[in-house]
Order: sequence, then structure tokens, then C-alpha cells
Amino acid sequence: MLNLDTHILLFAVTGDLSPAESKLLRTHPWSISAIVLWEIAKLAQLGRIEVDLEDRKVERTLRSVYLWPITTDIARMSTRLDVQGDPATN
Repeated sequence: MLNLDTHILLFAVTGDLSPAESKLLRTHPWSISAIVLWEIAKLAQLGRIEVDLEDRKVERTLRSVYLWPITTDIARMSTRLDVQGDPATN
């Protein structure tokens, strides 16, 4: 299973992958962290991307993706990362 970051998922949904990337993604199931959905919604709200989470193609793609939850342990550990501000909007 491939755990995709926000940008790769967006490229996959919009068809902006290279042929090699497309081949790799076609041969493996996908997963994403739950925060990826928030990042996409926030980036769209800010006008930085043009992806609609309510679009049928996007919804169909997301239904086939395993969603990794953000657990309490993950949330707690994430505060130890060296991140300045909000990484989704910077």
C-alpha cells in the first residue's frame, strides 16, 4: 500500500502524474492520512488549488483510498516536529 502525500494525491486526481508515477499508482492500493483531506479543503478555500472535494471524480477516488486516522498519540507526537506556523498554508 502506498501512503500518498497531499501533492501526489492531488496530481493523481487531476491527471498530472508522469507515466511512471501513474503506472506505480495503478499497481498499488492507496492510503492517506486524515489530515490530507483537511489540507485539500484548506488549500481550495485559500484559492491555491482548484479541487472540489464534492466533485464526483474526486469523491470516487477518495472512496477507494484507505484513510489513516489521526490518533491521540499521533497528534501528541506531531507537536514535536519542527514546523513554523501551519504547514498546509505556508
